[in-house]
Amino acid sequence: MKLIRTFILLAVIAGGLGYLTKPSEADVDAKISETIAQAIASGDVDAARDPALALVLLTCKSNQSTCAQILKSGIETRVDDRLVYTSVDVQGFGHRATCYGAFTQFFCPGGLQK
Repeated sequence: MKLIRTFILLAVIAGGLGYLTKPSEADVDAKISETIAQAIASGDVDAARDPALALVLLTCKSNQSTCAQILKSGIETRVDDRLVYTSVDVQGFGHRATCYGAFTQFFCPGGLQK
């Protein structure tokens, strides 16, 4: 009987911590902006064979914040705030992903899909 009480207490504590530390919609937006900024910073301008694309990538590298805002406007997100976690559906530029946020972290099983 004591084991069952201990298990129930741990489950309640874990649920409470999950509720208190689940990412908010602002956290989702910040993570998307951070991911876009990392993609821009690691993009290889020389890898683009199309001169117009190379120019866009070069522009993105020189002014990352403006480029990130433009790219972010092409991404559709749906945030579903659950009791102890946050579900996020992201779609844009021919890719989509479903991610889950819990304990201040995001997890995207399956990664980006076409």
